[in-house]
Amino acid sequence: MKKAIEEREGAQLQTPEEQGRGELEAWQEGERAQPQNTQKHERVKLQSSWEQWGAHLKYSTEQEGALPEAHGDKEKFQPKAQGRAESEEESSEEPESELEIDNEGVIEPDEDEPQEMGDENLKVTDEMMKQAIEKKRQAFDAVGKGELQRAVDLFTDAIKLNPRLTILYANRASVYVQLQKPNAAIRDCDRAININPDSAQPYKWRGKALRLLGYWQEAAEDLSLTWKELRKKI
Repeated sequence: MKKAIEEREGAQLQTPEEQGRGELEAWQEGERAQPQNTQKHERVKLQSSWEQWGAHLKYSTEQEGALPEAHGDKEKFQPKAQGRAESEEESSEEPESELEIDNEGVIEPDEDEPQEMGDENLKVTDEMMKQAIEKKRQAFDAVGKGELQRAVDLFTDAIKLNPRLTILYANRASVYVQLQKPNAAIRDCDRAININPDSAQPYKWRGKALRLLGYWQEAAEDLSLTWKELRKKI
């Protein structure tokens, strides 16, 4: 059974049914890699975020403007609070907004150099697929032990071995979110979505990364797409 699952994960051409099973298995694997108290906290935090987004969405649309069109390496996101500080003088003459936005959890954007993405044109052999799956397994073990940077390195090794496997980018993005490196996570998710726009995991982690930067509306859109894509596969 385990061998069959690994072969499905390593395959570059998958049926929609196989992709759906892979998405659900990867989701479960990521959840198991976290301590139980972390899982519970994440679910509560996500529910709380949904309840607050009504105000965040209105504020984001009316006061802050739209998100930059490009998500790629050339453009890094800036937290919403920074934009308000720059326009404080202009807005001082306008009536104060009735909405008080809680920006708790919004962080400064990471400015690291873009991470390795692998060669899209690489000819992947069966042996390389197996090695990538093993690197992925080791990476999840590292996440479970709290060794997040080691997990990033192992997912990077897996990506270089099989650069067309969408879930590897989503897995690495999940670790970048835990490391509070949202721009790196967004780059990984953009690559994953470019490879397979029907994969749910990249939308989930890009939504979480956008939330860290204070882009509430865009985060809500991505997280809603997560549930939409998962429902297609169940």
